[in-house]
Order: sequence, then C-alpha cells, then structure tokens
Amino acid sequence: MGITGPPERRLADINGIHFLKGGQGEVHVASGTVKFRVWDIRDDCVWLSVNNVPENKDLFLPERQAKDNVQSRTDPKITQFHLDCDRVIQGLQQYKQFFQRYPTGTAAEISKALSSQTEELKSGNKNEKGELVDPWGTPIQFFFSSNTVMIRSAGPNRTFEDSKSAEADDLYRTETK
Repeated sequence: MGITGPPERRLADINGIHFLKGGQGEVHVASGTVKFRVWDIRDDCVWLSVNNVPENKDLFLPERQAKDNVQSRTDPKITQFHLDCDRVIQGLQQYKQFFQRYPTGTAAEISKALSSQTEELKSGNKNEKGELVDPWGTPIQFFFSSNTVMIRSAGPNRTFEDSKSAEADDLYRTETK
C-alpha cells in the first residue's frame, strides 16, 4: 500500500493497483473477495469503506513511507513528472476523441502519435529512440483500458519495481474519462 501524487491528485496503491479518490475495487484474500471504495486519500492514510459498510476504515502508511510521501511532494522532479503527465494525458484524451481509440504500439510509436496532438508534446523530453522520458531520463510506460490511461515512471532510482517492494519509488498517474 502506498500513496503518490500531489495533494490535489493523489493515488492510493492497494495491492499494486492504483485508485483515485472515489475509486472502487476488490482484493482477493484467503476468506474470499473484499470489495472497497476509496473515500479519501490523505498524507498518511487512505479512508475506505469495505464490503459496502458505510463506516470508513483508515489504512495507515508505515512511518517511513509517510515521510517519503512528504518529500515526494517537495521534490521538483516529481512535481515536473506530474505536470508532464497532465500534458501527456490531455494529448492521449485528444487522440482518443479524434481517432475513437488510444494510440497503440511501442513507447516510441505512442510518443510519435502524441506529437501530432500539441506542439508541447512534439518538443517534449524524448530519448534517442523518440520515447517520452521522465525527469530522470527513463522512458515512461503507458497502460490503457477502454476509458483509462495510466502512465508509469521508474522514479528517481530509474528502475521499474514491484509496487509491494519497500524500496519502490515508481510514480504513477492516471485519469479516467
């Protein structure tokens, strides 16, 4: 479990899946399936209702991770990642409006498709392969569903990691339309 993003656009990581405030999901446990809804995402906890029970449950972060979250909101490269994602997500949504689908292909092919959307994306930070890169120079990853976009950065350590790892510093952004 973790929290990422600036206060106005936080994401909760629950079992490796990222949720915005208001998001719903389910977790499979030994005794069955637990359904939940994310009511609020704060600095050190996520408020959930579980199995449609109206009272909120607090899931608190370990102290180290809560401190890391405060640092992540003040790191200028993390702030830049979120600003860049706003532009990329806007370009992806515009692409979908025009073509009735999200772009497909490799990260370089998706980056090239986005270049046709705005001048800002055309001149965005790219590597020699033409892939959009995060503020640390690592290519970003794109994930699509029918109505959702998720962008993933390897973060400051430049390594994509399992979100359950205590050392993971990957960053995620999503937008649902």
